[in-house]
Amino acid sequence: MTTPWLVSFHGGHSGAFCNHAHGTLEEIVQSAISQGFAALGVSEHMPRFRDQDLAEDEVEAGLTPNDLVAMFENYSVEFDRIQARYGHQIPLLKGMECEVVPPQRYAEEVAFLRDRHHLDYLVGSVHYVREVLIDMNEASWQQAADTCGSVLRLVEDYFDTVVTMIETLRPEVVGHLDLIKIFAPEPLESPTFRRGVERSLEAARAFGSVIEVNGRALKKGLSEPYPGRNILESARALGVEVTLGDDSHGPDEVGGHLHQCRRTLIASGHDRLTLLRRNEKGGVDRIPIPLV
Repeated sequence: MTTPWLVSFHGGHSGAFCNHAHGTLEEIVQSAISQGFAALGVSEHMPRFRDQDLAEDEVEAGLTPNDLVAMFENYSVEFDRIQARYGHQIPLLKGMECEVVPPQRYAEEVAFLRDRHHLDYLVGSVHYVREVLIDMNEASWQQAADTCGSVLRLVEDYFDTVVTMIETLRPEVVGHLDLIKIFAPEPLESPTFRRGVERSLEAARAFGSVIEVNGRALKKGLSEPYPGRNILESARALGVEVTLGDDSHGPDEVGGHLHQCRRTLIASGHDRLTLLRRNEKGGVDRIPIPLV
């Protein structure tokens, strides 16, 4: 039986196309079908084109930017095969989780990849601030803070990057809006943080982006999803649409913490989420789905 609100439009990373994921894309889709997902968007990571932008685990594995490009090519081909096989059982969307590196060129790289692989949608994420990864581990987060000059400036620069990304890419989905909190040594609630959140939500509303509620924060040990309840209350007040993302990196993670994400949405005053679905003209429709 299908559960109408059970969707994810961020995740589906699999071992063949992501170095820190496991399992196959087919197993991920099978897991979503078995759980009664109403729709699934797969948003494999955008390849990075410079050695300096590789993650630590990719360097240790001996991967190069050319390897990442080849992996994304293979992802696109495999998605099309799976779409043909399982599309009658579950609505599937082919997506990409974007990066903001290199800062002067990422927009054209995203446009090229979207056109080449006929992507249905984009997840706009910020993992780099001043070209430093912030979510690899505590050391990388602190390196970003040191590069910015202070934690307060890191927060400011992070949200500046989020706003610029939304304005530049106009992604259908904004990923883990408050990812900056992941390794913060103390809560980041401050006037600077709140201004950054409000500017990001206003940009999402202006450019028609949907904010995802991402369950991976709970897997990482945080007490709330990305974003937290206070931000979701602000999103409701501003009329910003929301959806769900499990940020899964393997078939056993599909649907992870989405029930908690739904409860957080309801507690913050939301009564519906947005479902993305491909239409007959090749575009993507936004369909409101009741949460209760």
